[in-house]
Amino acid sequence: MTALTLASIEQALAQPFAPVDIKYLPKSPRQKKSGEWVCLALPYADKRAYEDRLNDLAFGYWSTPHNPPYAIGNKLIIPVTVTLFDIEHTDYGEAFASSLSRKGELREEENSATVAYSQGFRRACAQFRLGRYLYLLPSVWVPYDATTRAFAWTEEQRLQHTLRLYKKANVLLPEPRQVQGWRSRDVSEEPADKGCGFPETAPLPKQTAVSLVPGSGTSSSTSGSPASVPPESVAPIHQEATPKSPVTGRFRRWIRVNRNGSGLSVS
Repeated sequence: MTALTLASIEQALAQPFAPVDIKYLPKSPRQKKSGEWVCLALPYADKRAYEDRLNDLAFGYWSTPHNPPYAIGNKLIIPVTVTLFDIEHTDYGEAFASSLSRKGELREEENSATVAYSQGFRRACAQFRLGRYLYLLPSVWVPYDATTRAFAWTEEQRLQHTLRLYKKANVLLPEPRQVQGWRSRDVSEEPADKGCGFPETAPLPKQTAVSLVPGSGTSSSTSGSPASVPPESVAPIHQEATPKSPVTGRFRRWIRVNRNGSGLSVS
């Protein structure tokens, strides 16, 4: 049996998240001449999705050593280090410590540390290729509710929007299949919150691929570090070809539930 190493799971780390795990952050809301409100939808995945992937692939082989936070003006900066198989990557998360309420009153942001840490964690993971493809997905104008300051869409519309983004960015959704080194089980009898396999090694069938740039099959680098952080203090991000990847348990389950006889439905 092949030893579990960073090289053995490298391709699985670059695997896209299941579309159901993709969320959006509203940015730059504006009102059109017609009176309709729209905003940019920035795609991201929750920190727990990253943790689930790391636990599925390398349970007990990764950690996040403590780094002291600091402040620059009204911004809280938290450096986050992710250690995977004794290899460290560090990046930074930032959040406002206080902001103005709708009434114009200054209020303290209670979750600023959580927001900053989660952002730094995701950015550090991206240096291991985990979730890095999200930086390549386009930001699209979508309906916005100015009253609630939230998107004016349903969960189904959010999922269909994600599928369209994946298709537009040429992120290929892998077929569900048994991959060598993964324990294959019948997901129809499993609780919804459990994965479908634990990787002992992560080799790939040649047919499975993740292409992030149409026609090129390679991924470009995007730095997530704030401008206030000295460049020399951020670990370098290496630009390499996008690898092929096996199917994660959560992704395989989503495919089985949502596929029909001809494939995924993308409107």
